[in-house]
Amino acid sequence: MRDELPFRIPLIRVAAARPSSSRSVQRAARPKAAVRKGIAAFAVRAGSTCGARELPRRAAAADFAGDTSCLRVLPLDVTDEASIAALLETADPIDVLVNNAGIGAVGAFEATPMSLVRQLLETNTIGTMAMCQAVIPQMRARRSGIIVNVTSSVTLGAFPLAAAYTASKQAIEGFTGSLAHELAYSISR
Repeated sequence: MRDELPFRIPLIRVAAARPSSSRSVQRAARPKAAVRKGIAAFAVRAGSTCGARELPRRAAAADFAGDTSCLRVLPLDVTDEASIAALLETADPIDVLVNNAGIGAVGAFEATPMSLVRQLLETNTIGTMAMCQAVIPQMRARRSGIIVNVTSSVTLGAFPLAAAYTASKQAIEGFTGSLAHELAYSISR
């Protein structure tokens, strides 16, 4: 049924790296988080001016030819409503949203502090939802837009020492499927 919808939200699953030594496996027994600060990069809209040249209506990667003057890099914290609002005020209308911000954690679940579980869910799951919720109104108004939600290979099968992380990524899978149905007839690609 999902393939028949006029609007689909692609899911990209990123393969998880496997520990390369028994020492890595021993270290994985303690919960750890890899935290990344969020940034948002925006390219100039197709059909607008980039530097001294005008980009074609359907700009391709070759049209940018390594010219980074067409790229704006802005700070973003997907867990902070004020940061999201500031980004939307600063940025041009968003045609494509790629939700890729996230943190990871490995370790036995019973040894994982609930504060870390909350941080995983707030960043990986709620952050994705917050960005979608912030951008969808402008996509609906234009009746155009693409949302790409990035998950993980942990959603394809059970992995040891990744229960909380897996839960945060599985939630995105369910959210994405449901959201695609909501947007199916109001936003075209």
